[in-house]
Amino acid sequence: MTSRSSVFAILKEVGESILHFIYPQACIGCFEQEPIREDIFCLDCKLDLPFTTFFEVRNNDMEMRLKGRFPLIAATAIFYFYKEGKIQNCIHQLKYNRKRVVGEKLGQRFASLYKASPSLETPDYIVPVPLHEKRRAQRGYNQSEVFARAISEGLDIPVIHLLKKSHFTESQTAMSRENRLKNIADSMQFQKGKTALEGKHLLLVDDVLTTGATLEACASILLKNIKNCRLSVGTIAIAESL
Repeated sequence: MTSRSSVFAILKEVGESILHFIYPQACIGCFEQEPIREDIFCLDCKLDLPFTTFFEVRNNDMEMRLKGRFPLIAATAIFYFYKEGKIQNCIHQLKYNRKRVVGEKLGQRFASLYKASPSLETPDYIVPVPLHEKRRAQRGYNQSEVFARAISEGLDIPVIHLLKKSHFTESQTAMSRENRLKNIADSMQFQKGKTALEGKHLLLVDDVLTTGATLEACASILLKNIKNCRLSVGTIAIAESL
């Protein structure tokens, strides 16, 4: 007969195995030290992450970058994104190495910061930037949707899929804003639903704001198809100005 201590030891081992499967065994930022328990960063990286102040400050760098492109309530990101930096490592793991836990943990962080901000208006719905089915199959999920669903849980606001990537487009990593806009101009479609959206405040969510072309294209479609639509934007990070 198995003793209680043996059962406890087995359950503990199973629980630890599950945690190791869900959470990375090396810090997402440096790939060297072990992350803090139930986190994705080690303590050293966590103390050295390039956080923005966008949740507290209006007319911030992100809002100014999008200013004039479409009517905007607010725009915010958790981090600055620098080439060869910790957040680039983090996003790479989320997009290309199937570490969806990165999107989940950062979505929780975003929701916590958003909820604590006295200057941010609570949206009615969260809208993730879509991913083409081919790209989704390659990655195993839409990273923006993973991020959006974690925000949804934290803010208790539903995710709604209003946009669809109708055809496959090439990678936009090295493209200028103008070329990105051209690349995605005809690739997005609006998906009509039964939800009454007139006058609603939508939080459009993506992983990284680089040139802003993708968000601009998505915003244009939403504003064109929803009367008196009000938009805010949220991302994990904002890249250096190009």
